[in-house]
Amino acid sequence: MIFALGPFRMFAMLVVLLTSAKVYAYPRDRTPPTTPTNLQVTAVSSTSVSFAWGPSSDNSGSFFYVLFSGNTAVANASMSATTYTLTGLNPGTTYTFRLRARDQSMNWSGYSNTVTATTLPANTPPSPPELSASVGPTHIALSWTAPPDAAPPQRYWIYQDGAPIITWHQTNSVTFYLLNPGTTHTYTVQVRDGNGVFSEQSKAVTVTTPPSDPNDHTPPDKPTNLFEDDFGDAEFWLTWTESTDDVTPQDIVRYDVYVNGELSDIQIGTGMRSINYGNFGEFNTVEVYAIDEAGNTSPPATLTFFLN
Repeated sequence: MIFALGPFRMFAMLVVLLTSAKVYAYPRDRTPPTTPTNLQVTAVSSTSVSFAWGPSSDNSGSFFYVLFSGNTAVANASMSATTYTLTGLNPGTTYTFRLRARDQSMNWSGYSNTVTATTLPANTPPSPPELSASVGPTHIALSWTAPPDAAPPQRYWIYQDGAPIITWHQTNSVTFYLLNPGTTHTYTVQVRDGNGVFSEQSKAVTVTTPPSDPNDHTPPDKPTNLFEDDFGDAEFWLTWTESTDDVTPQDIVRYDVYVNGELSDIQIGTGMRSINYGNFGEFNTVEVYAIDEAGNTSPPATLTFFLN
């Protein structure tokens, strides 16, 4: 049987259904992040200021920092950051900064302490880097400080025996490999800041590679997991798992790559992306030897494959 319900009864049933339904309301996050502490100016150039601070925390686990110049927000930094460099400032200008944290629910922390910084006059040369060196029988490793008054991005010029051998270098270190024991060189480093202004050269460092360890007669382990990837022509790339040695650090171990009996490539400290060329349409044989700084050579890792 089918019963027709009048308008009043239908309305009454709808009210019953609505009032019996459970409504779940999730409380809004109203807890702000904690206030960042101990805001400090760590470096100043003619167009940039660098900062460090004590971190905030938040119950939501998701927030970010907002840097203010006066009352104006000028930059954001991620929640994992405790340092930041603000660029694009005017030379010879005094600024006042403070920091806040904000979570995804728009809750703001209090302001940090206020700091003041005055950018250097325009075209002020940055301080020269401070250079240091470490050596082994077949390598010289240089590292240097980034001058705190050099506006980013910084680029470096490396001089060997008075002549520039590397320019526009982006990191604060470089290593020269495949040297002979008893090799002597003098190095200096110069920085070019983001405004195109050069520092003076660093103080010179003179280093001599020492003789090989006369008691080192053990070769490195044989490279393992030798693998090739070709691209349908004569070019192919090799990878392998790096060897270890009882004296030479792993990042200094040398790898000589032979293709069909001829030296094709030399890699230092890595088994990634050795680019080589073989005979297209033929079987090719690859051998990879690991060599330590005393000249001890491992058995080769070998691989034969068809290039097609």
